Amino acid sequence: MDESLARFHRNRRRLPRKQSQHECASKARRQQVRRNRPSSSGGVGLRISSPNTFTRNARQLNMSVTTGHATA
Repeated sequence: MDESLARFHRNRRRLPRKQSQHECASKARRQQVRRNRPSSSGGVGLRISSPNTFTRNARQLNMSVTTGHATA
């Protein structure tokens, strides 16, 4: 019985750690997108190394910036 409790506690401890790493990575990506937003002069300042490095929201932001820049 102690063994099953040890397994349960070990798994319980592991989950929040993975979750916090994911949240930290997401937060870092959001901050990176916020830092690289285009200036008021209309220049595009987004530097993205890979399509897999940003979230769905950042992808939508990038699309709106690109389409807005093309029509201006």
